[in-house]
Amino acid sequence: MLRQIKRYKNRKLYDHLTREYLNFAQIAELVREGHEIQVLQATSKEDLTSYVLAQAIAAEEKPGSRPEVSEGLHSLLKRTKPPEKNPEKSAENESP
Repeated sequence: MLRQIKRYKNRKLYDHLTREYLNFAQIAELVREGHEIQVLQATSKEDLTSYVLAQAIAAEEKPGSRPEVSEGLHSLLKRTKPPEKNPEKSAENESP
C-alpha cells in the first residue's frame, strides 16, 4: 500500500493515515519497515518523494561514516540524467 505524506508550506511532513507530523528519521523508518511512500506538496500536488528521501538519507549520515552509502549515491547519479529544463521558462529568463 502506498503511504501518502503531504508537505506543507511550513515544510512539515504530515501522514494522514496516522494523523501525525513526521521527521526525516521517521520517514526513513517507514521505508525500512517496507512501506512505499509518496510525498506530495500539499498545494500543488507536486511529487517531492525523491527530494524528501534524499534529505532523509543526508540527515542520517555523518561525514565519512559509511563509504558504501557514498558509493551507492555515486552509482545512482551515474545511472540517472538530470531533469530536462522547461524550454518555455528558459526563453522567459533570456534577455532580448
